[in-house]
Amino acid sequence: MLIRRLLSLPRWPHLMAALLPSRLKVAWHRARGARIGPGTRIGFLAFLVVDDLELGEAVEIHGFSLIRARTLRLGDRCRVYPGVLLDVEEATIGNDSVLMDHVTITNLPLEGASLRIGSRVRIFPRSVLDATAGLVIGSRTGIGGNSHIFTHGSWLPATEGFPARFAPVVVEERAWIAWNTFLLPGVRIGREAIVSGGSVVVRDVDARSLVGGAPARVLRKDGEHVTAPSGRERHRLLCELLEAFAAREERRGHLVSRRTDPGSWQWRIEDGPCSGLLAVGLPGGVLEADPVGARRVVVLEPGPGHADRSACDLDGVEWLDLDGYEHSRGASLLCREVAAFLGHWGIYFAPAAGQASGVRKAG
Repeated sequence: MLIRRLLSLPRWPHLMAALLPSRLKVAWHRARGARIGPGTRIGFLAFLVVDDLELGEAVEIHGFSLIRARTLRLGDRCRVYPGVLLDVEEATIGNDSVLMDHVTITNLPLEGASLRIGSRVRIFPRSVLDATAGLVIGSRTGIGGNSHIFTHGSWLPATEGFPARFAPVVVEERAWIAWNTFLLPGVRIGREAIVSGGSVVVRDVDARSLVGGAPARVLRKDGEHVTAPSGRERHRLLCELLEAFAAREERRGHLVSRRTDPGSWQWRIEDGPCSGLLAVGLPGGVLEADPVGARRVVVLEPGPGHADRSACDLDGVEWLDLDGYEHSRGASLLCREVAAFLGHWGIYFAPAAGQASGVRKAG
């Protein structure tokens, strides 16, 4: 499909632009009227054919991707991975959202076709999304790989009485659509709902419910599947996860030492790219100064009695805040690696509003 779409493009201008290095490619699009923020990178053989283009700061569009739209807005730090096909009329994608490898998003050229994706959304590999009748995906939602969301369905002639359905799909904030799931036209997935893998959703799903099957049926409702941890339980889980991160660094051959105090844990990582001090649970203060000036990162827990962002900033300590799921500016490798590691457990962080982030080179 991607090759067919490429062959349908006006060839020479966009082909020549796709061959340019990132910096020249950004300049070429700006010369054509695009609004592109600083730190944005566009990879080799990434095709952007957009009439009205706006890219935020530190956007990464990797190579061998095709984006074609009449109007496109990508927020700060959005990432588009290789092999993505985004071919829509209108699209808005919020800050820190990710389209992973070989995601396909298209629509028929009909009135009402539009795509709206919130902030911190992740669409996993090889998913297929159709925005013909309008598709909305709320912030901090995950769409599992190999999933399909369709806003229209037709094949046999409607003039002979066969069904044809065109209706928008809405996935509200903080929902999780697991892998290999199919959403039919007209459904609404409620806030914090979970759709089990392999499900076929034919009707609305209530907020904070768990559904599964083909067709999907309610397995749990009103958050019955969610067990809210106590502060002690959350602290213990964080210590276990950060210990797992430290153990990973040890397996990579880096020296790790540990220190445990009542209610807090600290790890010192040496001799590696993620060297520094890491801590969780620091009631009444922040991480003490390091005699050798190592990078210091603290995971801040919600609730009174813990170190806060301002205290860390004053002391030169980087932080990852579980209250707002944001991290401080600076984005050292240690801070980014810890954030990415916690993401394996669904704990996703983004840079605090108005703050910069590290930028990787787009490939």
